[in-house]
Amino acid sequence: LSIIIPAYNVEQFLHKCLDGILQQDCDGFEVVVVNDGSTDGTLSLLEEYAGTYSNLNVINQDNAGMSTARNRGLEVAKGEYVMFVDSDDWLCDNALALLMSHFNGEDVVCFNAKKYIEDDGSFVENNRPVPDAVMSGWDYFNAQRLLSTEIHFVCIWQRAYRRDFLIGNNLRFAEGILRAEDDLFSTMVMYHAKSVKAIDLCCYVYRIRQSSITTTVNIQRWYDS
Repeated sequence: LSIIIPAYNVEQFLHKCLDGILQQDCDGFEVVVVNDGSTDGTLSLLEEYAGTYSNLNVINQDNAGMSTARNRGLEVAKGEYVMFVDSDDWLCDNALALLMSHFNGEDVVCFNAKKYIEDDGSFVENNRPVPDAVMSGWDYFNAQRLLSTEIHFVCIWQRAYRRDFLIGNNLRFAEGILRAEDDLFSTMVMYHAKSVKAIDLCCYVYRIRQSSITTTVNIQRWYDS
């Protein structure tokens, strides 16, 4: 498993994100962090972690946006499966071992997540039941896409993807847009996926903060969407 993390000026959140992954009692995974031209202490912190953890690979690039950073991470990833984690979020305890035990050659493995509300420190469980099933991506998309849930279906960090499946179908993130790149990516993935496994297991914690890309009002982002 390769865990791809784009990072831009997130020094204050990186400890929580990286510790929640690198300190899990699990073998067989690497972490690829793409530093997207950060101007704070993000790079220094990453280099410090890389000196301690041999399975952490730090990639540097000029600031080009989250989609470009994710694509760069996918280029260098070596795992049979890849998953994407945002640098201000984190994984649940023991999530990696549990998740990897379910890999059996499927194109996509879907799992559940919950929200962390930074303003008051509360957690909100997702109200979307994840069926324990294997089906085609398009069947899964049509069953789940329009359900009213706490966490949008399109969020790409709710899934692990077989790397050869992504590469073979030329599935990448659209570069140059700031919003809804995950919506486009998720739709294309589900259109092409022959087998999607869904497991009702909460693996991911999604931080809600006022200064994040998804909560910041910007007219260009709405045009992109």
